[in-house]
Amino acid sequence: MDKTIEKYIYEILQQAEAENCHSHDIYELVSPDEPIILYGAGQCLSSFNMTVLEKYPLNITAILDENAKCGQLWNGIPVRTPAEYKIPDNLKTAIITIGKNEYLSSVRELLTQMGVDNIIFAKDIYQFYTMIVPEEMEREKHFYFRKNISRIIKAGLMLHDAESIEIFLKILEIYILRIPQDIPCRAAETQYFPEDLFDLRSYQNIVHCGGYHGETILQMNKIFGKVNSLICIEGDINNYSVMQKNLFPYRKNIADEMILLPVFVSNDISTAQFKSDGIVSRKSAAGNLILPAIPLDYLLSNYIPTYITMDIEGEEMEALDGCRNIIKDHKPDMAISIYHNPTHLWEIMLKIYEYCPEYTFAIRNYTGGVSDTILYACSPDNRKA
Repeated sequence: MDKTIEKYIYEILQQAEAENCHSHDIYELVSPDEPIILYGAGQCLSSFNMTVLEKYPLNITAILDENAKCGQLWNGIPVRTPAEYKIPDNLKTAIITIGKNEYLSSVRELLTQMGVDNIIFAKDIYQFYTMIVPEEMEREKHFYFRKNISRIIKAGLMLHDAESIEIFLKILEIYILRIPQDIPCRAAETQYFPEDLFDLRSYQNIVHCGGYHGETILQMNKIFGKVNSLICIEGDINNYSVMQKNLFPYRKNIADEMILLPVFVSNDISTAQFKSDGIVSRKSAAGNLILPAIPLDYLLSNYIPTYITMDIEGEEMEALDGCRNIIKDHKPDMAISIYHNPTHLWEIMLKIYEYCPEYTFAIRNYTGGVSDTILYACSPDNRKA
């Protein structure tokens, strides 16, 4: 970008102070009492529920999905196909909770034909981009960012390639101005495997935290073939069972040694209350599971990883605290999700730098929105020229 990072950030803050930056807030777009249709009952709806509905209740009266199954329910609400649902006269608003952009225009056209006047995309709602927001940030809005500007600028200056800087500044702009916008992104199947950043050495002794159903490991195997060792960690026992079924039949082709663990990574040995919720399962005081929480420094005391990935629904800072010795002693390449909490955009980078200032950093995005934004920490022993 043409402007310096510091100047650009100050200009965003000045804009926030001069304008009303709430036009994309959920309760500015809809009333909490008006009847609303949701269209889309897949993974995007799970994310929308966690980021928006759990904190900003709405009067959801119907859920539509082209692939709805007979008798399907979501939180007690029937999921129907558009063909079997007639829009009531008093229902004027729909929110499209579909993640794939290529379907959005056709769904909007369908809803218009069905008689819906006010159609909103989930991706145009600010809260959809903020899974965990510190109370202080929510209260202070853009003043919170001004208060932390020195740390934000310090992190931004650690980025050296143009793509990383552009993503960093655009996401920061979304958080400060509370206005969604498109972010430069790469193909989803390349997430965690940036060939322009790491040499193949990275993909030999892998620790994958947040294994979900194992899709990332199968994609890794497709790209790089067999690796020396793999430790795949998934705390949600339901996701773990699916992951086990998906990976176990191919274990001999995936790695010389493969270990799957149903634990939660954290900064100390304890137990954690965990809410099982599919792709967005997470640590929660309202959780329905009690899981062991173990630091990677303890869990991997006799193991030297070359690559660590983390997508653990906002618990990345604690998990990094729990593997500080691994970072200091072995300097593995790392891919860490930085989109669950706005502060993670800069604080995760600063934490890794605190443990090992020799790392170089890059940011890549894989959705075009804030989600699936990954910080890559490139080891001094394995960075690409």
